[in-house]
Amino acid sequence: MDRDNKNTIAKNLVKIRERMGYSVEKLGKLLGINDTLIHQWESGETEPTLSQGLLLGKLYGVPVDDLFCDCKLTEALPEGKAEEFNHDAWLNRISNSRYC
Repeated sequence: MDRDNKNTIAKNLVKIRERMGYSVEKLGKLLGINDTLIHQWESGETEPTLSQGLLLGKLYGVPVDDLFCDCKLTEALPEGKAEEFNHDAWLNRISNSRYC
């Protein structure tokens, strides 16, 4: 992931945490993690794992997309495959999954 996206994620994490009124220390206690890790997320050094992102979304009451938005679709797909991605088809597949 490029630096701009890391900065976007870091800014989103700070903005949402502050909007919810949590300090870094309080968030660390709620998540059961070291607050140093949260500082690393919010500085763009590292990013939350998927499970941590899901937990943050639940805690904050926001969709995970609000934490990770502005990431470019082409970064997640092999070169030349972005045009083949059909958002509606993926949503239908996910919503009809027995795992949802």
